Amino acid sequence: MGQKNGYQRIIALGNLGKDAELKTTQSGKAMVVFSLGVTTGHGDNAHTEWFNVAKMGEGVDKLAQYLKKGKGVLVEGKLKTMSREDEHGQKKYWTTLWADSLTLLADGNGNGNGQNGKSDDDVPVGSADEIPF
Repeated sequence: MGQKNGYQRIIALGNLGKDAELKTTQSGKAMVVFSLGVTTGHGDNAHTEWFNVAKMGEGVDKLAQYLKKGKGVLVEGKLKTMSREDEHGQKKYWTTLWADSLTLLADGNGNGNGQNGKSDDDVPVGSADEIPF
Protein backbone atom coordinates (compact mmCIF):
# COMPACT_ATOMS: atom_id res chain seq x y z
CA MET A 1 0.00 0.00 0.00
CA GLY A 2 1.04 3.59 -0.58
CA GLN A 3 2.01 6.25 1.89
CA LYS A 4 -1.03 7.53 3.80
CA ASN A 5 0.47 10.74 5.15
CA GLY A 6 2.14 13.11 2.71
CA TYR A 7 4.51 15.97 3.27
CA GLN A 8 4.80 19.42 1.78
CA ARG A 9 7.21 22.26 2.35
CA ILE A 10 7.05 25.41 0.27
CA ILE A 11 9.96 27.84 0.17
CA ALA A 12 9.37 31.12 -1.65
CA LEU A 13 11.74 34.08 -2.01
CA GLY A 14 10.23 37.25 -3.39
CA ASN A 15 8.96 40.75 -2.77
CA LEU A 16 5.75 42.07 -1.22
CA GLY A 17 3.24 43.35 -3.77
CA LYS A 18 1.70 45.77 -1.22
CA ASP A 19 1.96 46.56 2.48
CA ALA A 20 0.94 43.70 4.76
CA GLU A 21 -2.36 43.87 6.63
CA LEU A 22 -2.77 42.99 10.27
CA LYS A 23 -6.05 41.17 10.90
CA THR A 24 -7.74 39.42 13.80
CA THR A 25 -9.33 36.00 13.45
CA GLN A 26 -12.82 35.24 14.77
CA SER A 27 -11.14 33.63 17.78
CA GLY A 28 -9.19 36.84 18.49
CA LYS A 29 -5.75 35.75 17.24
CA ALA A 30 -3.53 38.21 15.40
CA MET A 31 -2.70 37.36 11.78
CA VAL A 32 -0.65 39.15 9.14
CA VAL A 33 -1.50 38.71 5.43
CA PHE A 34 0.28 39.90 2.30
CA SER A 35 0.91 39.09 -1.35
CA LEU A 36 4.35 37.82 -2.37
CA GLY A 37 5.59 38.05 -5.95
CA VAL A 38 8.21 35.47 -6.93
CA THR A 39 9.85 36.09 -10.30
CA THR A 40 11.72 33.27 -12.03
CA GLY A 41 13.45 33.16 -15.39
CA HIS A 42 14.83 36.18 -17.21
CA GLY A 43 14.18 38.26 -20.29
CA ASP A 44 11.27 36.96 -22.38
CA ASN A 45 11.09 33.89 -20.12
CA ALA A 46 10.54 35.86 -16.89
CA HIS A 47 7.37 34.98 -15.00
CA THR A 48 6.02 36.24 -11.68
CA GLU A 49 3.93 33.89 -9.56
CA TRP A 50 1.85 35.53 -6.82
CA PHE A 51 1.24 33.90 -3.45
CA ASN A 52 -1.30 34.92 -0.81
CA VAL A 53 0.67 34.57 2.43
CA ALA A 54 -0.65 34.43 6.00
CA LYS A 55 1.11 34.03 9.33
CA MET A 56 -0.40 33.75 12.78
CA GLY A 57 1.28 33.61 16.11
CA GLU A 58 3.17 35.61 18.64
CA GLY A 59 4.84 38.77 17.37
CA VAL A 60 3.01 39.12 14.04
CA ASP A 61 1.64 42.49 15.17
CA LYS A 62 5.22 43.79 15.46
CA LEU A 63 6.32 42.02 12.27
CA ALA A 64 3.62 43.71 10.19
CA GLN A 65 5.30 47.11 10.46
CA TYR A 66 8.32 45.78 8.51
CA LEU A 67 6.34 44.08 5.74
CA LYS A 68 6.09 46.94 3.27
CA LYS A 69 5.57 46.94 -0.50
CA GLY A 70 8.75 45.86 -2.30
CA LYS A 71 10.38 44.33 0.82
CA GLY A 72 12.25 41.09 0.15
CA VAL A 73 11.06 38.11 2.20
CA LEU A 74 11.90 34.42 2.42
CA VAL A 75 8.80 32.44 3.41
CA GLU A 76 8.68 28.78 4.44
CA GLY A 77 5.39 27.03 5.03
CA LYS A 78 2.54 24.98 3.59
CA LEU A 79 -0.10 25.58 0.95
CA LYS A 80 -3.73 25.22 1.99
CA THR A 81 -6.73 25.56 -0.32
CA MET A 82 -10.02 26.64 1.21
CA SER A 83 -13.49 27.25 -0.19
CA ARG A 84 -16.79 28.92 0.59
CA GLU A 85 -20.04 29.59 -1.23
CA ASP A 86 -20.63 33.11 -2.49
CA GLU A 87 -23.96 34.96 -2.42
CA HIS A 88 -25.00 33.21 -5.67
CA GLY A 89 -24.35 29.70 -4.34
CA GLN A 90 -21.17 29.30 -6.39
CA LYS A 91 -18.23 27.65 -4.66
CA LYS A 92 -15.15 29.91 -4.56
CA TYR A 93 -11.66 28.56 -3.90
CA TRP A 94 -8.43 30.26 -2.82
CA THR A 95 -5.00 28.99 -1.88
CA THR A 96 -2.86 30.50 0.87
CA LEU A 97 0.77 29.91 1.78
CA TRP A 98 0.60 29.58 5.57
CA ALA A 99 4.01 30.69 6.79
CA ASP A 100 5.79 28.71 9.47
CA SER A 101 8.74 31.12 9.26
CA LEU A 102 9.53 34.48 7.65
CA THR A 103 12.97 35.93 7.10
CA LEU A 104 13.11 39.61 6.19
CA LEU A 105 15.87 40.34 3.71
CA ALA A 106 18.22 43.30 3.86
CA ASP A 107 17.38 46.18 1.57
CA GLY A 108 19.74 47.41 -1.14
CA ASN A 109 21.68 49.42 1.46
CA GLY A 110 22.53 46.32 3.49
CA ASN A 111 20.07 47.28 6.21
CA GLY A 112 18.09 44.57 7.91
CA ASN A 113 14.61 44.86 9.27
CA GLY A 114 15.38 46.76 12.44
CA GLN A 115 14.74 43.72 14.61
CA ASN A 116 16.25 40.29 14.97
CA GLY A 117 15.05 38.79 11.70
CA LYS A 118 17.50 35.91 11.84
CA SER A 119 16.35 32.36 12.07
CA ASP A 120 18.32 29.20 12.71
CA ASP A 121 18.23 28.59 8.96
CA ASP A 122 19.92 31.90 7.99
CA VAL A 123 23.17 31.41 6.14
CA PRO A 124 25.49 34.40 5.72
CA VAL A 125 26.10 35.25 2.08
CA GLY A 126 28.85 37.59 0.91
CA SER A 127 28.97 39.80 -2.14
CA ALA A 128 29.41 38.43 -5.66
CA ASP A 129 33.17 39.22 -5.41
CA GLU A 130 33.48 36.90 -2.42
CA ILE A 131 31.89 33.83 -4.03
CA PRO A 132 34.72 31.32 -4.63
CA PHE A 133 33.38 29.91 -7.93
